Amino acid sequence: MKLISSRHASSWDLEHAFSVEEALNLMQHPMAGGQEIAGLQQLRTTLMINFDSQVLQQIESGEWLLIKPEANCFNWGQFEGAAREQRVMDAMQHPVPQPKPEVQVLQVLASETLEPLVNRRYTAVIDGTSELRKIDALGFTHLPASAKGAQVVITLK
Repeated sequence: MKLISSRHASSWDLEHAFSVEEALNLMQHPMAGGQEIAGLQQLRTTLMINFDSQVLQQIESGEWLLIKPEANCFNWGQFEGAAREQRVMDAMQHPVPQPKPEVQVLQVLASETLEPLVNRRYTAVIDGTSELRKIDALGFTHLPASAKGAQVVITLK
């Protein structure tokens, strides 16, 4: 809550001002307990005699308005769609690095000539799991990294 002079009130302030009765009721408690309200000190400096009754009289006459707290809140809802779109664009331009699966790269060579075996299909059995795979044009194959001591068996087709 804050007190403002009605001479300097905007239409937004007028829309969010407490009624005179509500303002008087709300001001009784802070003034008695010494609680600080924004603008109260400024109101007191304009008074000839600095009594609480004079403060209440200024509010009652409408010279000063007590503004609701929500008047100072900003509505981010109007920007929500644009902000979401901006976050998506940022994520597309700078994607989160994805973890790459660890692989073992093997080159398969003919045992007699030591030439790479190229474009061949084979069956890889890794820890008892069988998969059909293919050797690339340079004789390399990529197998998923197996646990230390795992048994890998390659059978050419």
